[in-house]
Amino acid sequence: MECIQDNKIKEINEDFNYDEVVEIIDQERGCVNEGKILSIRGDLLIIYNKGTNREERYNKDDNVVIKLWEPGRPFQVFNRVDIQLLDSDYWVIGMITDINEDKKQICVKYTDNKRNIKEEWINIYSQRISEVGRHTGGRGPSVTLSAEEINQKLFKNRKFITLNEDQEEKIRENLQKINFLIKQMGGDGNCMFRAVSDQIYGNEDYHNIIREKCMDYLMIERDFFSQFVEGGDKEFENYVNMKRKSGVWGDDVELQAVSEIYNRPIEIYSGSDKPLKTFHENVNEFKSKDERDNTIQKVQKICPIRISYHGKEHYNSVIPTKMNLDIWKLYKDSMIERAPGEYEDEILYIKRKEKLNKSKEKKEIEESRKLFIQTKDKYLDDMLLDLLLNEGGKNDQKIIEQSKLEYKKEQDDILKKVIDESIKDAKNEKTNLKETDYFSNPVIQSALECGFSLEDAVMAWTIYGDNQDLVMQYLLSTKNYSN
Repeated sequence: MECIQDNKIKEINEDFNYDEVVEIIDQERGCVNEGKILSIRGDLLIIYNKGTNREERYNKDDNVVIKLWEPGRPFQVFNRVDIQLLDSDYWVIGMITDINEDKKQICVKYTDNKRNIKEEWINIYSQRISEVGRHTGGRGPSVTLSAEEINQKLFKNRKFITLNEDQEEKIRENLQKINFLIKQMGGDGNCMFRAVSDQIYGNEDYHNIIREKCMDYLMIERDFFSQFVEGGDKEFENYVNMKRKSGVWGDDVELQAVSEIYNRPIEIYSGSDKPLKTFHENVNEFKSKDERDNTIQKVQKICPIRISYHGKEHYNSVIPTKMNLDIWKLYKDSMIERAPGEYEDEILYIKRKEKLNKSKEKKEIEESRKLFIQTKDKYLDDMLLDLLLNEGGKNDQKIIEQSKLEYKKEQDDILKKVIDESIKDAKNEKTNLKETDYFSNPVIQSALECGFSLEDAVMAWTIYGDNQDLVMQYLLSTKNYSN
């Protein structure tokens, strides 16, 4: 096979064509099916899905349908490719699960000729990569990317804490003081979307619709939200594709999007009777008008979406008791009574129309986004730990110390894993880099000379590679100087 010298990493979204063969992302299974475009009606694609054996409709802007990869085109996560097994003439179908733009590598997951599932980083110019079907005929065992694997990729640099029973009980007691209760959500990785579903519809079972519409909204508002995704606009479509899969954790980006879709504040409770964090908090009330004379008839407060955060990416729904009758009535009146998905589709239609007309954002959303930008680096786990440390009294000292130990242990475990993976990657690239050789790395050496610890320097280098400016920016933002 001829060596490919013009492969690209990212730069997506060309127009689709009639009769074109495309790939359709199966959101539940985390795999892709082959499809053929039967009709194009504006942004609507009518596609025959070979995986489900039926005609289906998709909006091309939602990024569920992606182009087949071929030499010279950009790679995308979930693209299928033919990959040649090491030291063999045998080819199998693989699926791209990750992209490292700096190293010009893609991670491909595949099932080998012995039915073993493998995942391998490979250079984008390698002769072992070819367009899907060229060597396999497009046939072979399908591979999937599990929610657990996606969570590991998306949150590999995040530090989480886990609350113990006493801390969980304290959250419940603090909420009871203000006449609220915690409604337990399923812990299947969909808990954030379950909690939102429960707040919006009174039932957690519509979490899949909340997730789908949230991801569609992110694609519409790509210009804003892409700046908060690692890799920026170049990796945004990969991010949205991975977040579509059931079981992948929601995060602050999705919470901000949800607050905009429903035009309601979102209050996050954890360890206190006051919100740990609020999204879109400038929305407090709406005015209803008398239809006869168009005058303002009354002002009614908007009910926040209230959820609790319990560390380690678990959320529950927070509901008022009847002890506070006014809040309870407002909570019940705020439920959407339409069929799940109808209201969201209406908002998405309006948003697409606004984008087409290039209209300005509403004032309240602009203000909400300014606050989101200011607090984007304040992760809930960090805020929760600060709250426990600042508000804990003498009786809570053991609990706080335990939290600190658990938090430190998790940080150490993450750091060790990152360093081990870095050493492993280096060996795979035949650079024979050992842990003691870090001192000879000019980027790491520069960081050490500026007073940063070896561990922090290695972590920053692992994330940003040999880009010294980005490494130093990251280290300065963490302010973890060695003593």
